[in-house]
Amino acid sequence: MKVPRVLVVFLSVFLFLWIASSSIILAKMSVNNNISDNANVAKFVVKTKEIINNTSLTLSKSQSNNQYSFIVTNYDEYNVSEVAIIYNVIISYPKESPLFDKIKMTLVSEEQEMEYSFINYEGEQILYIFSNVGRFNASSKTEHQYTIYFETIEEFKEIYCDEITIYIDAKQIK
Repeated sequence: MKVPRVLVVFLSVFLFLWIASSSIILAKMSVNNNISDNANVAKFVVKTKEIINNTSLTLSKSQSNNQYSFIVTNYDEYNVSEVAIIYNVIISYPKESPLFDKIKMTLVSEEQEMEYSFINYEGEQILYIFSNVGRFNASSKTEHQYTIYFETIEEFKEIYCDEITIYIDAKQIK
């Protein structure tokens, strides 16, 4: 049985109109959402303060040790860190420095005395890394005081270095 051509055209037009009207009906049932969302990021603050304004180091036969004191905080003038933080202390100086292989460093806090965990040679710098030195709890304004003691490990006339940098390597913890 042959289907008349007029019937095929009629069914095709009907199918087209039905699909077109269905999408219009579906479009009428869609919902428009005008709600705006806001997200807040927790504040992350770690700051250091010098206690002694001496930024150079001199060691000699008569003075075989020296020290540098500083404070690490989890707040600044405006904010307190809203996340828990753990941090390392890193002491850096140039490889060409006269300090290389001639000093011992000890980091002392109110609770403990620490030797550096390891030495890393990064580019032209030597990094003494004191790992997991301190921890701050979330949203609790806190400060930790440290003193780094530099002590000679061999005899020499005098060592002077003014290129020592102290970094605080901090990261958020759960």
